[in-house]
Amino acid sequence: MTTPLKTTPVEATHVIDVMDRYLGGARIYIHRQTGRLVCVAVDDPEEGFVLPGQHEERLRFEPLSVLTTEEIVRDDFVELPEDLKAKKWEGMCQFAAEESDPVQRRRLLDVIHGPHPFHNFRDATQELGLRKKWTEFRDPWLIEDVTNFLTEHDIAYTLDVGN
Repeated sequence: MTTPLKTTPVEATHVIDVMDRYLGGARIYIHRQTGRLVCVAVDDPEEGFVLPGQHEERLRFEPLSVLTTEEIVRDDFVELPEDLKAKKWEGMCQFAAEESDPVQRRRLLDVIHGPHPFHNFRDATQELGLRKKWTEFRDPWLIEDVTNFLTEHDIAYTLDVGN
């Protein structure tokens, strides 16, 4: 008789934080039972992939791991869907367009429509002092999509932000 795997809830806002950090440079996967998030780098290193270990101080959980595609398939991981990427890009556009400072608005719009939009947008919000404002804008409209995805794939989650 086998013992079922313990299900550990993932914090939904952590999934959003990971998307913010790695989206655009990696495919992001989540383990169904443990909520462990991993990434697989895209083939082109110019796509802006940030290697795990470089920015963990900004994440609230353990560092991400890089696994092979074979390990991902074998170990019951599910890829975060592309529509979350499109939704995030739309949100970045809306956030930039609504920025009241014309210089900051122009900078955000430029990075969104340039190369590596996810990576450069993240850096621009940090440099412009808009990181917290972006996070407060981003979380409410992404949380529903992320929790729907987690529910659809029977992945336990919590909404407790733990900050």
